[in-house]
Amino acid sequence: AYITRLPDDLNGQETGTVVVMADTRRFQEAIESISGFSDATLLILNQNNEILMSNRPGSEELKPFMNGNQVQLDNAKVGKSEMFYMDSAVSDLKYALIIPSSLYWEKAVYVRNFTYISIVVSLISAGVLTWFFMRRNYSPIQQLVESLQDKNTQNEPADRNELRFIQKVIMNTRSEKNEIAQQLQKHQQVLRSNMINRLLKGKQDTLVPYEDAFRSFHMPLYSSEFAVILFVIENEENLYGKLPGIDINERNKLIHLIISNVVEELASERQHAGYVAEVDDMMVCLVNMKADSSDWNQDLHHIAAEAQRFLERYDMELTISISGRHTSWIGIAEAYQEAVDAMEYKMVLGKKGIITYGDVRSDAVADDPFGYYYPLQVEQQLLNFIKAGDTDQASAYMNEITERNFDKPIMSLTLARCLIFNLVGTMIKAINDLGDRDNNTLTQYPHRIDDIIAGDTIQEMQEALQTLLEEVCAYAADKRATNVSQEREDSLRHLSTQVTQYIESNYTDVNLNVNAIGEHFELKGSYLSKLFKNQTGEGLLDCIHKCRIRQAKEMIEHKQESINEISRLVGYNDAATFIRVFKKYEGITPGKYKEIS
Repeated sequence: AYITRLPDDLNGQETGTVVVMADTRRFQEAIESISGFSDATLLILNQNNEILMSNRPGSEELKPFMNGNQVQLDNAKVGKSEMFYMDSAVSDLKYALIIPSSLYWEKAVYVRNFTYISIVVSLISAGVLTWFFMRRNYSPIQQLVESLQDKNTQNEPADRNELRFIQKVIMNTRSEKNEIAQQLQKHQQVLRSNMINRLLKGKQDTLVPYEDAFRSFHMPLYSSEFAVILFVIENEENLYGKLPGIDINERNKLIHLIISNVVEELASERQHAGYVAEVDDMMVCLVNMKADSSDWNQDLHHIAAEAQRFLERYDMELTISISGRHTSWIGIAEAYQEAVDAMEYKMVLGKKGIITYGDVRSDAVADDPFGYYYPLQVEQQLLNFIKAGDTDQASAYMNEITERNFDKPIMSLTLARCLIFNLVGTMIKAINDLGDRDNNTLTQYPHRIDDIIAGDTIQEMQEALQTLLEEVCAYAADKRATNVSQEREDSLRHLSTQVTQYIESNYTDVNLNVNAIGEHFELKGSYLSKLFKNQTGEGLLDCIHKCRIRQAKEMIEHKQESINEISRLVGYNDAATFIRVFKKYEGITPGKYKEIS
């Protein structure tokens, strides 16, 4: 039985005692029904650690833990027995369990083995799952690696780290992509210029529609109406001299970039689209008109005038021609031809102006039905002034002739050229009259006459004629005074021959110039050039260019090398300079000459 006394009342008197009767048999049966406790001793202790109830009273395992009537709970292990106890959560009772050490460790070994087996099974399961998922996920990576491997490097050992290999391939691909993007950006302007060239020349592209090509170059189209503005730089060589230390190709790119940006911006201000490209050594702006543009003519003239005014700040002297308005892609070629035809009239109207095709077209030019004024008696009077060596009278009379013909509405190009040819013929007659068969002065001036005829404008031709006139008059005066030393003349003639031979022998040298020739003959370059020009009628630089062009023409006719190779063989650093010089002296480009030769 379990006996406990109730708390005293308020007067300190005992209130009573509670006696709990326990059925030991039923307790014993309940304990034995628990698996694994058949060999264990279960104790219920009071607050004084005295045994209230036990399933095995007086067992041998209990004795080592007894201290009189009390159980020693501080000894967890005595002999071959283990004790475990716990306090009740609702009373002052304690519950103790004494089991054999062998039974305790048997359970512990069982738990340990079960834990080990569980760990092994978990590891095997994890390994199988890991292998399954790795195989499923690695197959795409392996296929990706195989697809990324270069066929040309299959025999090379591959990087065992696939991720590092993929990273390396991606980095190389990105690097190649950036290089390609840079190359495309560099060549985009060239491709765009080539497309505009084809349009201006009337070459329809059947592979890619021009609408798609414009869209790919981010070039908006506002309508189907187009016009062309043509720009010619009249002082290009002077501009090169103001940009020292820069390669000639870079100078060209810089000048063209300035013109392109200015003209396209001006076109945009007028709500038109302007696209600039280089065509046949000229800057061409293809203008796409805004829809329903009624003031297109004024807009084009404004763009040309503003561009001319603005580019004067950069010391650029421009002659500009403007075409009419045309519809459709085919009309672009017609507009370009109109601008080229208008530019031809700078020979009559002069340089650094703005020429509109509408002002110079054939039905707008006022042709004199009687041609031009230059009768025989006027020509004879001019000849008399020249042979007399009277420079002032001859110059004044020639100016009177030119002013009478050109100071009137626009003269047609045909009549203008005929008048210049007649004046040049007068010069030739005068030189023939002054010379003789053995010493014909005409042999000293053929190149000068070529330069007169090759002049770009009437004004330039007049200036060249005036210079030749003054020289012929001076020659006539000198001949009459007979003050020219024959010995010096022979010496200069011999020197000129030597210089010409030296140029013909060294024209392939890219460093051949006036100063280099002067150093060779131990003379100052400018002084030697002056002597040579006085003797032959042409400057040293012209002689060098003509010699090179002559050799280039022979190479082109035999079709031995390309234009670029020929330009290098005849002494030019780059093909652009060669093409410009060739066109200056021959009137056409080397490519065109090659086609007709």
